[in-house]
Amino acid sequence: MLPPALLPACKHWDVQIGDRIRQARLKAEMTQRRLADEIGVSHGTVAQWESHRKVPKRENVKKIAQVTLTDLTLLLTDIPRDSSGALLVTDPRQQLLLRRFLRLPRSAQDNLLELLRVTVNVGREVDEMGHSSHSK
Repeated sequence: MLPPALLPACKHWDVQIGDRIRQARLKAEMTQRRLADEIGVSHGTVAQWESHRKVPKRENVKKIAQVTLTDLTLLLTDIPRDSSGALLVTDPRQQLLLRRFLRLPRSAQDNLLELLRVTVNVGREVDEMGHSSHSK
């Protein structure tokens, strides 16, 4: 918990961060318990953040952003950031795919990416074969 001398300076930020965590969690269709499991904290800790009783550590905010597919800057501030370098995924199917992908162990992620690479290559070869047979 923050020292009392710092609470007035953080009070406005504290209230907002809890609300933004809740919004990110709900948009990701996650329960408090599931978010807690994903980032490695207790369910009670997430509840305390969302009810403004505790301020999350920066590393936990980073984890929340990652598992909810939320821009870290949007969790930390009310000011929208220039999204020129950010990846914004608005399609619900793509969001679901990304969330499921992020839950996989690293080795499974690597295997899935290799499978997708092979699938794309096979698709290109099939397309090329189709185009060459039409040109004859």
